[in-house]
Amino acid sequence: MEYFLRQTLYRAAAHDRRISAGRRNRLWIRRHVHRDQPSDGGFVLLETVVSISLIVLVMAAFSTFFVNSVAFTNQQRATQVAIQIANSAVETMRAAPPADLINGQDAATVDAQFKDASGTVAPWLQGMSPAWVGSVTALPPP
Repeated sequence: MEYFLRQTLYRAAAHDRRISAGRRNRLWIRRHVHRDQPSDGGFVLLETVVSISLIVLVMAAFSTFFVNSVAFTNQQRATQVAIQIANSAVETMRAAPPADLINGQDAATVDAQFKDASGTVAPWLQGMSPAWVGSVTALPPP
């Protein structure tokens, strides 16, 4: 350990002898006097304006994304509610006994309803056969 310290001190002393007094003074001045002077490494007004405009552009792109995602989420929520209401109505109809659907309907009323159906419903009715009280003898089990 002593040998190492001695060698280190010897090298430091040799280094100090090689540096002239004038050079030492110039190094000291460079380190201490020029420290407080402003450097050219700072931002200028133009660089600041450019950086702020870039930030604004990026934020505008992100805000468009967020607005679109909120609109899409609201649309999906409305679609989900509509599907849930439709499923509830279908399950209510499935739970009803088939006899309740034709109870109180005679042949003339059912034929009139089939003939007066709107254009959007008419294609669906073509594949169906009308039923009224007395036309169905035995209903299939639910």
